[in-house]
Amino acid sequence: MKRLLVLLIAALMLPVATVIPLVSASNSTLVDAGYTQQIQPSFVYWKQMYDGSILTVDDEGNVSVNSFVNGYLIPQWQLDLNVSTNGARLDAAQQLAVICHDSGVYIVHMDLQIANRAITTSDAVNDADWDAEGDLWLAYYAGRRRAEEYDSEGLNRCSFSSNPNRFQCF
Repeated sequence: MKRLLVLLIAALMLPVATVIPLVSASNSTLVDAGYTQQIQPSFVYWKQMYDGSILTVDDEGNVSVNSFVNGYLIPQWQLDLNVSTNGARLDAAQQLAVICHDSGVYIVHMDLQIANRAITTSDAVNDADWDAEGDLWLAYYAGRRRAEEYDSEGLNRCSFSSNPNRFQCF
């Protein structure tokens, strides 16, 4: 019974198999989607900013603000931090960008185009974000598996562990 079903399906597909070699595309009906720009090294973060420019951070620590013109990224300014970057975030006001790397973070002031603060940690920082008060939370995925809060003075002694019962503020 199954053999008969297979032969029936093969017989129904035979007309389709004879038409497939005759199908071709014409250049007049194809749509050009543009040039895909390939950039090495790869981006760990990119974001379109309020003014239309695009912030990019690559995995080698190059921070750049670009304009997007005719499908190309045109650099407006670039800052090379010379670190192996794990992640990055832009604050809500788009004035500060935090760049996470294997031995801490750099905070880049977007208007001054400088790294105006460096926080050194013993473990690699995987991600970071700002809270509503403007304090910086650093996230560690492997090893410590926790988040720590930093304010303008330094470590705030407030941490959150992966254990749901371990929220500590000293």
